[in-house]
Amino acid sequence: MKRLLAALAVIAAQAGCVSSPQRIEGAKGKPIALPLDGVYKATVRTPFLGPVSSFISARPTKDGFVARTREGTAWTLIGGVEGMLGPIVAPFIFPSGVLFSWSSSLPTAEKPGAGVYGVAGMRSMGVKTSLVAPDKPVEVFLQDGQRIALVTLEPAEPETPPLRDYAALSERAADTIQRRLFDPELARSGQVKGYAERLRRNAAFVKDDVEFIAGAVLASRAFLKFTMPILVPVPDAETESMFASWPAKDRTPSKLDFNDEDGIATLKIEAFFKPEDVDRVFTELMDHSPPARGLILDLRSCPGVTLASLRAASWLLSSPAEVGVFFGQTERAATLEGARPVATVTIDSAAAVAALERTLDDRGAAVARVEPAARPFTGPVMLLTTKRTSASTEPLVWLLTSSERVTQIGQTTSGKPLTSRPFDIGQGWVMWLAAYDFTPASGGRFHGKGLRPDVECSREAAPQVARKRLRTMLNTSAADAGPASSGQTLDEVLLPTR
Repeated sequence: MKRLLAALAVIAAQAGCVSSPQRIEGAKGKPIALPLDGVYKATVRTPFLGPVSSFISARPTKDGFVARTREGTAWTLIGGVEGMLGPIVAPFIFPSGVLFSWSSSLPTAEKPGAGVYGVAGMRSMGVKTSLVAPDKPVEVFLQDGQRIALVTLEPAEPETPPLRDYAALSERAADTIQRRLFDPELARSGQVKGYAERLRRNAAFVKDDVEFIAGAVLASRAFLKFTMPILVPVPDAETESMFASWPAKDRTPSKLDFNDEDGIATLKIEAFFKPEDVDRVFTELMDHSPPARGLILDLRSCPGVTLASLRAASWLLSSPAEVGVFFGQTERAATLEGARPVATVTIDSAAAVAALERTLDDRGAAVARVEPAARPFTGPVMLLTTKRTSASTEPLVWLLTSSERVTQIGQTTSGKPLTSRPFDIGQGWVMWLAAYDFTPASGGRFHGKGLRPDVECSREAAPQVARKRLRTMLNTSAADAGPASSGQTLDEVLLPTR
């Protein structure tokens, strides 16, 4: 989730661009002098979101420059009592009502300009920026050093009209949530009506993409109790070409690390977008030499987003398993009354995930099954979760824990196993909305309760607890001369007993 939110923060913040002491090339080849001084239109692109543009105001500093979004915007978008009290109760989160700020040094012949970009009053949680070369866009990195975005700049006038018709986007979003939200009764509820009204009000005020996205997020946090809708533009051809040369590890929200000393691999997944990316990272796991003996699967900040999550189960199960029923608004009543969908989709490839999502869109409900990959990982697995482990990630957690395939460590999941789908709202934008609910194969729904871990501990302690348990299990199995002496498989010796 941190990676996804960081990317959204960049999109919602629009970091400025650093360059050589002379000039850099902005959008359409316009030269931009440094240090930045004035108003600029910044455009950020990521491999899976964007392009998003916004206006920033910059001024020189002793070492470089500082840029900020419009003053007062945060308090206006928050609205209500919070908005009136904003200058009093939130001066450290949004100083002067500024949503985001960014500061950077200037580049030299020896090193690029370095900056930090984030929520105006919480810069310690921001992302890092760096200019690779005078004629290239700014690169944006997570705190762990992973690249996630590119930013370009062009000069702008102090007073400009809104970049697009945000009122029309808000109306299409409000209509979409009525027609496609997973629960029709919830779609008619006060919380959804409040969200739509706040979204429309904010759309009348905003001037750029960042303000609109921030306004939608703040409206969600003020009213909605289910999985947050996300309104973003889809990547265009230019965006896709800009990231074509990036290695796969920088284009996907996952990170795989190996510790060859103890034989333990750690796979951290920040979001599930494409099933092909899941296959890639698990293939990398299986191809590593020496082979990983144990795996820590870190889903502590994973919000879903798509049913690519089920492809991960294929790489971790050794026998076929039914996941459960996914169902939308039109089939909700029948499914909850016990009716079983006619369609069953087996996840046995990346293409099968797309087939399942198409079936849901066409029929409104489907049963999902998982078939093991040709060479699944069969060693012990520690699964890390928190309350941020949510949406389409939760059916994966349920399947792995119910099959006794993993030891779950950390905190209880969110209890919102909802699957989002992108719906066109015009102008090249989509609304990612919770369109499908879930009932596990066991029939016992865990909505509002979440999935409790086998071993409870803090979010921060979970990786250390998992590694310690894995090392103990692996050392014990080696000391006992392995499973072959007892006629058991490695899975039978090392898997937890529930």
